[in-house]
Amino acid sequence: MAKKIEKAQHSKTATAKHTAVSHTEEKEFPFSKENYVMFGIGTGLIILGLLLMSGTEDVMSFRKLHLSTIVMLAGYIFNIYAIMKRPKIKE
Repeated sequence: MAKKIEKAQHSKTATAKHTAVSHTEEKEFPFSKENYVMFGIGTGLIILGLLLMSGTEDVMSFRKLHLSTIVMLAGYIFNIYAIMKRPKIKE
């Protein structure tokens, strides 16, 4: 039983040393270029939705009530996907 505990403690210290070394050698950013491009597209959709919503003409028009809401919702969903998407790991 004591040997198993020693092995477990030894493996924990070995993995801790390994991860510390890997983090100091190369710094990986949480998002890749692809993620930032997707953020830009999503933010552009949100801004487009806000522009569709602006104006002083008929407040109850299809463009203001429905189209702008759908475009903005698509932008928010696209940004959530951009955050959740993992960058491809280079080997």
